[in-house]
Amino acid sequence: MAPIKYILLFIALVSFLSCKINSIPSNHEKVIVLTFDDEHESIYTTALPMLNEFGYPSTSFINTEWIGLEENLTWEQVCDLEFNHSWETGGHTLHHINMPYYEEETVEYEVLQDKQNMIDHGINPVSFALPSGHATQEQLQFLSELYQNVRNSQDQRHIVPINRLNLGYYSYKSENSASSAISRIIRGIENGENIIVIGFHRIINELDSHPNACTPEDFREILEFIQSSNLEVTTLKNAVDRFCSN
Repeated sequence: MAPIKYILLFIALVSFLSCKINSIPSNHEKVIVLTFDDEHESIYTTALPMLNEFGYPSTSFINTEWIGLEENLTWEQVCDLEFNHSWETGGHTLHHINMPYYEEETVEYEVLQDKQNMIDHGINPVSFALPSGHATQEQLQFLSELYQNVRNSQDQRHIVPINRLNLGYYSYKSENSASSAISRIIRGIENGENIIVIGFHRIINELDSHPNACTPEDFREILEFIQSSNLEVTTLKNAVDRFCSN
């Protein structure tokens, strides 16, 4: 039998390690964020039913001037996502303008009226996605006065401390596959990323009809991988709020 002092030393060591493990800060957590841009109707008709199967919410960035047009979301669907399915709705300008190429007056109107249109439907957006991923420093300053979070179009790592005004994402393209998105998630896990953002535009079978399309089969495969990996999925707002104190 081992001397009592060694037994006590072992117990003390186990207790110490347990304290260390239990004191790991929450910023070691990681969450998945799924986003949709540009209000295509397949977000509601195809993506939503699958996401509901897994219990996953999403974030939808909309150009409000195009809501209700053919093949686009309606306001009824936008509000249903926001209020009945725990989705987040974010700004994206009225007409998806590439902001640096427009005069200040036009940009301000596009951003302000886009937000007001959502407010008029009871939605209080706190996240904004830069159309085409571009903005000047002056425009970013303007956006920071209206929105808490700004997402660009760069695929970048999100590790605490997270910059709310410099959020990126992996944008799913028509030439991609489920395995490419899954590889991006795995890489994010291996890199210790706290937030992994995967973005889509439309979930359709006709990949040649749009440069940023994902088939329903590939979308489901991605969701199944996330579920099998026991990864949490939440909105961009909730994810950033979790890891940012400001």
